[in-house]
Amino acid sequence: MGSTVQAQTKKDAPTFPIEGKYVAESSIKENCEIKIYIKKSTEGYSYRLITEEKDKEGKLTIEKPETADESFPFVLEGIEWSAYEGDISDDLERDQQNSDILELPEGIRGVLKPDGITIQNYGNAMNYYVQLQECGAKYIELKKE
Repeated sequence: MGSTVQAQTKKDAPTFPIEGKYVAESSIKENCEIKIYIKKSTEGYSYRLITEEKDKEGKLTIEKPETADESFPFVLEGIEWSAYEGDISDDLERDQQNSDILELPEGIRGVLKPDGITIQNYGNAMNYYVQLQECGAKYIELKKE
């Protein structure tokens, strides 16, 4: 008798509802007042991001996940990052002027999960970036209300 191996399959779209209001679990230290509203229409998903400094609306793009769990990468299209110095892991002695000519990427990236949203807000010394300067948290956790 042979054994049966069951393969895990990747899902292309969330099986859980993502429409609604998401609110950051703020703390005084990190000053993270962020809300994201997600709506679905015939054209797809849209968002509204509200922070102390921003009130933006646009298209929400859900990307195909790389794992079989219930986490779906997404992009809030049209929002420019606050800071970006690029990947310097291969060039530690890079001239500072070169980082000044890099364009700021657009699109706030995060992960949708059944219970909320996680955004890695900034990188490290080897890949320095800040997506939303108005929040000091490395990982912004928003819970669905």
